[in-house]
Amino acid sequence: MGSPGTWKNSGQGIYLVEAEIDPGVVEENRLNNAATRAIVAGQLQSNMGAIAGTVTNSMGGVGGVTINVYDGSGTSLLGSTVTDSTGYYLYENVPAGTAQVGIVPPAGYVPDAAMKSTIVASQQVSVVDFSLSAATLHIDLTPPSAINDMGLKNYSHTVTALIADSQNNPQTNIPVTFSVSGVNTGVSGTCSPSDCKTGSNGNVTFTYTNARHVKGNDTITASFTNQWGQTIASQPVTKTWIMNCDQNNDGKIDRTDINIIFAGRGLKLPGDPRDIDGDGWITVNDARGCTLQCTNTNCVP
Repeated sequence: MGSPGTWKNSGQGIYLVEAEIDPGVVEENRLNNAATRAIVAGQLQSNMGAIAGTVTNSMGGVGGVTINVYDGSGTSLLGSTVTDSTGYYLYENVPAGTAQVGIVPPAGYVPDAAMKSTIVASQQVSVVDFSLSAATLHIDLTPPSAINDMGLKNYSHTVTALIADSQNNPQTNIPVTFSVSGVNTGVSGTCSPSDCKTGSNGNVTFTYTNARHVKGNDTITASFTNQWGQTIASQPVTKTWIMNCDQNNDGKIDRTDINIIFAGRGLKLPGDPRDIDGDGWITVNDARGCTLQCTNTNCVP
């Protein structure tokens, strides 16, 4: 298996001693085919200790995972470290007493706990391990529906996609694709963040414009690729583009529409399309409101 050896502590501190397995030996459990470690606590300063541990998933150790060490209240960050290629981490010079250890899980994984409490003893090493399981990610798109009256010069629409795991933890830095079908099929838009990747809150927004000012409906969806290469799509949301003052449905507001409204002045007709302000009556106020929305100067047809 290997040759015996000796080691002598040459001074105060914490020492990491690794004994690698002989490459000629085949282990039955290959997931554990990693270096065997012993942590040796030397003559540390009084009331100081260390925290060490491993981060693993179903395939073994996970490298590159950030571990944060906090004070006992969990509010003051003492420092951070990152796991090595075998999933191991070590954080030194922790004051004796209660400490909180947090993990920043990789995208697509859920830890067995986001934060763990431990007792750090003077000149001792406290072990805090984390295990990761593959998360089932989902994407939600909001708002579920919206209406824009283009007569009020409302020509743009924004939706927000949120990617989270089964515990509703937001997932960051995941690219999201948006698609629009309907009266604005295939329209492009802009994202925030601009690279269309989810931010620290798991959100990314998408804004597009009805540049042709066409009335009708759009359906918007958002999608992303999960850690297994599967495309996950959101529920569809809808956008309705209207122009209430366009009484003759020719796609513009002009004197013809104003005259149609004037023709019904004084009538109490709740729900009538000429009742622009929705008070149940067709009045001069409805016509005046539409005059302000005319497409062309002086409401010329």
